[in-house]
Amino acid sequence: MSETGLLILGFVATTLTAVAAVPQVIKTINTKDTSSVSLLMFLALTIGYACWLVYGIFIDSLPMVIGNAVGISFQTVVIVYKCINIAKGKEPFMNRKKKAAEEQPIE
Repeated sequence: MSETGLLILGFVATTLTAVAAVPQVIKTINTKDTSSVSLLMFLALTIGYACWLVYGIFIDSLPMVIGNAVGISFQTVVIVYKCINIAKGKEPFMNRKKKAAEEQPIE
């Protein structure tokens, strides 16, 4: 594949990856509800984007740098809303489901 073809492929991949987060970001901004969002997953994903961003800088890959910078931005929006909801006491830091035996009263 030519260098131009690889560059186009890189921009297509980074655009699709970044756009995949848009629905969650829009929903979070509109509803301010992050109860179904995993903070740990979003933190892990953001750290992954940051690592890819640094890697892209070192290998001088513009698609990788742009895509991961955009990805970090989108993930950060959701993380900030999640942290605000936790700080306000609207959500627990960790969602732990009770076991079925614990939920039912003993008769």
